[in-house]
Amino acid sequence: MGGIFRSKLLKEIVWPAIVNLSEEIEIEFLIPEPLDKNEKKLLEEYKAEKIQVKYIERSVSLRKVLRNYKKEGVDILVHCGEEIKNNIYKTENSLLNALKIGAVLLTSNVEPYKSRELSKDSYIRVENTIKDWYEKLRYYALNKNEREKLYERAKIYCLENYSGKKETEEFQKLLSENKSVDYFDILNRYTKLEGTKYKKERNIVSDGLYFSKLIKNKKEYIKSVIEKK
Repeated sequence: MGGIFRSKLLKEIVWPAIVNLSEEIEIEFLIPEPLDKNEKKLLEEYKAEKIQVKYIERSVSLRKVLRNYKKEGVDILVHCGEEIKNNIYKTENSLLNALKIGAVLLTSNVEPYKSRELSKDSYIRVENTIKDWYEKLRYYALNKNEREKLYERAKIYCLENYSGKKETEEFQKLLSENKSVDYFDILNRYTKLEGTKYKKERNIVSDGLYFSKLIKNKKEYIKSVIEKK
């Protein structure tokens, strides 16, 4: 379900592990339908003799996408990625996606999952090697009971930490701890942030002048504003 930027790791590490596993069990591999000819060519390389590759319709609606995957009876959601600086700002959305489609999450051992302690028992971290991906995929593919236990742990964690009640509590906490900011405070902060550059580029149009009544002497007013600039 992720972006095409994950394809290199998928192709070089995860896919060989899945191919090896296909020698032992039947595998159906679900992947988003190609966006263009180049992506289609890349996805065609994923095909293997003993693996059924099935393309899932893309959509801007996350709900629809998750519903389409859920219909297929997915057991494992593969979330592979490399360690990049931006990872620390990411969320546990792939864990929530896995829960929504009835699957367990196997994720690369990178942020934001790498250092999470509270949720670490809700998914499986995998080193980005063919060997580790093969072993972890094999274990959870062949052990339905372990998959069910892992799924239940993920369900309990997500209900406790991402429920509507929990989100309401977080919003109420933020509102109680922070004072409201009015429009003029925001403008002042913006001016200070931009500094001299903002002041230099100011003009009559961008200032957004508003009046509750007509200006009697428009020419004189505009002239005085220009002189001040």
